[in-house]
Amino acid sequence: MWRNSSLLFGVGLLTDAGVRVVLAYTVRPDLVPALALGLYVATMVILNVVVNVYYVICRVHDPRSQLRRGDPVTPR
Repeated sequence: MWRNSSLLFGVGLLTDAGVRVVLAYTVRPDLVPALALGLYVATMVILNVVVNVYYVICRVHDPRSQLRRGDPVTPR
């Protein structure tokens, strides 16, 4: 679960970096800072929503989950 979360954030942030490069070469220089701020906010919101939906699918928020109760989890 944690590896997949890291993978989601890594892919999302690499995509963000690629979009920033495209913005830097295609948009007027005085617009880039404002667009970069909007891109940062959008990227973080989207990544947080996607990762939290993934956590719900993994049942992290389930009160009966071992992760929630604090029981020791045996590695696979």
